[in-house]
Amino acid sequence: MLPVLIIGGVVLATGCAAIAKSSRDRKRAVMTSERRAIYDAAMTTLKDADKLRSLADAFESVGLSEQADMLQKRADLRELPDDIKEGRREAFRAMMRNTDPSYVNRVASAFEAAGAVSAAANGRLYAAGLSADSPENVQKAIDDLAKTNLKAETRELAVSNLRQLLPKAE
Repeated sequence: MLPVLIIGGVVLATGCAAIAKSSRDRKRAVMTSERRAIYDAAMTTLKDADKLRSLADAFESVGLSEQADMLQKRADLRELPDDIKEGRREAFRAMMRNTDPSYVNRVASAFEAAGAVSAAANGRLYAAGLSADSPENVQKAIDDLAKTNLKAETRELAVSNLRQLLPKAE
């Protein structure tokens, strides 16, 4: 009985040591503040698909697979055929014309899942205004939309829809 316990203890200790070593050897996925700044800037402003893919590879190499995947999706968006890009722009405009906040949030989530984080963020700002519980919050959404990079026509459409939610001045 004692030899079995000794052998079992040795096997257990060896296994634990191997697991601990492999855990140390794996790259740790740490989203530092510097990496966060690079990622956020790339997702909102970088338009070059090759640079986005290179950045995706760099994030993947340090174990940040989720961010690498989103960067890859953004690169793929940049290379879509023109007719698909126009269809996506029309879907965005339709989202911004709609006055149902749950619909707007669902479409915004779809844009985000595809890597279009700016479109998603703008949709969520608009949805927040549509579902605001006070005139002050509606006005905040209007003010926030005014600060975005939306095309003037789309911004004015969304702002016009939100202004209709404000009480009429007598």
